[in-house]
Amino acid sequence: MSKNDLSNLDVGTSDKLKFKKLYNVSRETMERLETYEKYLLWANKQFNLIGSGTLRFIWSRHFADSAKLFYLIKNQLEENSKKLSICDIGSGAGFPGVIIKIFSTEFKLNCNIELYESNKRKSSFLRDLSRKLDLNITINNSRVEDAKRSYDIVLCRAVASLVNIINVSRKCCKNSSLLVLPKGKNWSKELVEAKKVWNFKVKLVKNDILLDKSGGVTLLISEVKKNK
Repeated sequence: MSKNDLSNLDVGTSDKLKFKKLYNVSRETMERLETYEKYLLWANKQFNLIGSGTLRFIWSRHFADSAKLFYLIKNQLEENSKKLSICDIGSGAGFPGVIIKIFSTEFKLNCNIELYESNKRKSSFLRDLSRKLDLNITINNSRVEDAKRSYDIVLCRAVASLVNIINVSRKCCKNSSLLVLPKGKNWSKELVEAKKVWNFKVKLVKNDILLDKSGGVTLLISEVKKNK
């Protein structure tokens, strides 16, 4: 969908309709996402998975914000001859890892996805969710620092500062790993602080202002090494 088409969707258009028009996914995927939404709304009363202020904006604030990350790694998934491994740090309610798996299924792209969630109740929610959505996802009720393997792609959304994410992810990263990290409007300050400790390549992807006016970005980080 073009930006002109998107801008013609007035403020009265539901978040779900905006999402559907933007991503144009299959009926099966929309049904999966609707099941996800219903279960999340029910479980949130028990586990406080997402902030109450975002409950009305699940499709734009959480689903779309996670789906955009899929399109940043889609080419890698398509072009790599082997099945890539993906790690999501601090998954919480399943963002972005579960959405990445749903979209990779939509496009028939085979990848291994593991979620790390140290909170026992949240990891239990994620296991129940993956069964309800019939998704093959590994859920680890542990911290990523305790990971026994390394991954090709590392995701982390709204968990910690950039320097802390790089610190805790070192054990689960290969030399060739790509870190895909959505950050808020203070991303430039976080980048400066991280550069004091770590040396790395970074590609900056600005958020589409029609979807997100926060000033946030996604950082694609690779070739991470400790400063000498």
